[in-house]
Amino acid sequence: MADEGKTGELLNWTRFELLMDFEPPNPSLIVEGELPHPMKVVLEPFPELLVEPEYWPTKVVGYSEGKVTQVVTPYSVQVPLSELSTGTKGIGLVGKDQGVDIDVPGSG
Repeated sequence: MADEGKTGELLNWTRFELLMDFEPPNPSLIVEGELPHPMKVVLEPFPELLVEPEYWPTKVVGYSEGKVTQVVTPYSVQVPLSELSTGTKGIGLVGKDQGVDIDVPGSG
């Protein structure tokens, strides 16, 4: 899922929400925070692991091209759970200086 030719960096978040939207069934993860400069934000699950973990590590990554102006910019990214890997209990959200385990009903 990495953007070719772009530089990626781990990002922190200020808020996340597991949105269990059942009509139609489309649960998703919403992550919000502030960027040090404009960039594209994605949630990137770690590659396939040898053993399924309880919480599948998923990185919050920002991608930018070349030189960028330092401008603090809010971000919000929403990804359907069907596009993310989950462990036996859920997702482990990984940021630059933080991490949290998120229980996902029906995981595993």
